[in-house]
Amino acid sequence: MKNGRPYPLGATPTKASANFSIFSAHAKAMHLLLFDSEGAAAASRILSLDPAVNRTGHYWHIYVPGILPGQACGWPLST
Repeated sequence: MKNGRPYPLGATPTKASANFSIFSAHAKAMHLLLFDSEGAAAASRILSLDPAVNRTGHYWHIYVPGILPGQACGWPLST
């Protein structure tokens, strides 16, 4: 995994990878969840983003190799 880019927002696939970016003005931590299918009850991978390298301003971002279009993913909410 690499740092990724803050733009564009969302998941941006390339040939065999994807850049993920999300905006949060107040998050102190961020995790990207990857699921084996849309109906999966639990994530198959949880990627914890490091604020020192995966955040630019209010944008959290990560580049994940091996991701193909259609990958089920999510950003968990915390209170």
